[in-house]
Amino acid sequence: MTMVAVLSEQYHLSKRQIKDIVSDFFSADIGSGTVHALEPNVCEALKEPVAEVGCAIKQQPFANVDETSWQEGDKRSWLWVAVTPIATLFLLIPIRNP
Repeated sequence: MTMVAVLSEQYHLSKRQIKDIVSDFFSADIGSGTVHALEPNVCEALKEPVAEVGCAIKQQPFANVDETSWQEGDKRSWLWVAVTPIATLFLLIPIRNP
């Protein structure tokens, strides 16, 4: 599931390309609909670990925080990073002031 999500979100591959890669590397025959269906599962699986990292960062005495605009097509978002000695968190959100 993770590889499917990375190929889709990070590398912007088409569902067909992802399907072919999964077939080539894992000898698994999946449909394009399966690729689409896996994406929300990965988002759901990451919610708790991301929240845990966020809590750990808030408990630190300091954090280095920065943001930058992020454009995909006509959609503008903000990429935030918080860095502490024990954890780093990246968030891509549609507002500048979380």
